[in-house]
Amino acid sequence: MPLRDAARAPCVCRAFVCSWRSFPNLIFSNQTLGVNEHAHDKDEIARDFISKVDHIMMNHLGPGMRTLKLLNPPRYNVKHRRYLDSCLEKAITQGIEELTLDLFLTAKKYKFPCSILLRGNRDSIRYLSLSNCAFHPTEGFNCLRRLVVLYLFSVHIKGDELGCLLANSLALESLTLGYCPEIVYVKIPSLPRLNYLVVNSCSKLRLIESKAPNLSTFYFTSCHRVHLSLGKALHVKKLYIDCSRPVSYSHAELASTMPNLEAVGTHSNAEMRSTSLVSSKLLYLEYLSINLKGLTLSQDLDRFSMVSSSLDAFVSDVLSINLSDVFSVFKISHY
Repeated sequence: MPLRDAARAPCVCRAFVCSWRSFPNLIFSNQTLGVNEHAHDKDEIARDFISKVDHIMMNHLGPGMRTLKLLNPPRYNVKHRRYLDSCLEKAITQGIEELTLDLFLTAKKYKFPCSILLRGNRDSIRYLSLSNCAFHPTEGFNCLRRLVVLYLFSVHIKGDELGCLLANSLALESLTLGYCPEIVYVKIPSLPRLNYLVVNSCSKLRLIESKAPNLSTFYFTSCHRVHLSLGKALHVKKLYIDCSRPVSYSHAELASTMPNLEAVGTHSNAEMRSTSLVSSKLLYLEYLSINLKGLTLSQDLDRFSMVSSSLDAFVSDVLSINLSDVFSVFKISHY
């Protein structure tokens, strides 16, 4: 049933009271709490949100909470930020497994309190998603040793701080970084379980270096040139690169280190040379998608036909270029 109806049910059912107070998954937003988002007084919205969350948290029984999602909670002044700290501390102390904090994009930077992780049950969190805040782990940070999924969107974190976090996150399987404005480099240590990596539009990023031995999916987008070094990424099966700068520097290197690629996608507004993908044969390639606009292509790109004997699908979207004699094997959408 809807969350608001579930909250009202204990008024008429005593048995439901106990079940509701030990409900493991809590999602707090203006919508689920019935907060009037159109009120003119921001303090009134904040007081309403805080009052309802506080009532639920105070009546929640014991350490049964597993998931907490705070979606656009108020943080208009110091008092509200302190309350948010307190709410996070209670959840982390109880041994929460999944934490999502999604703040307003237009609000001032909220610093996620790393000290709470130090005081809380540091080995309980397996899923952490932060949006529109600041997160500054320091050297020796070992509070997320059981972390499996890390999602950071528009988070103010630097490369060395991310390194402090990853150094002891040996259980990490999935890492997503999106629009993080302060990251200049991403250096991933030898995390044995990491298999999924997404780095999307980090404006200052210049280097991605990974030593993760079992990476299987890599998705990367950027509007500027970034040096990619993934080591011997022998297990990578899915690769996608979207970059407005020349892409030959990356594909030529990456293809030679990824013999087991099954799906490749590339989107670029710049020059692509024939050696970009065919420097080595991709024997297991089943899907290839190329989206190239406003660029020049050399005529020996027909070597794509030699790339993979198992290729099932090839999709090309190329603007303002005649490819009728270039590809003789694949069907091409030509605009």
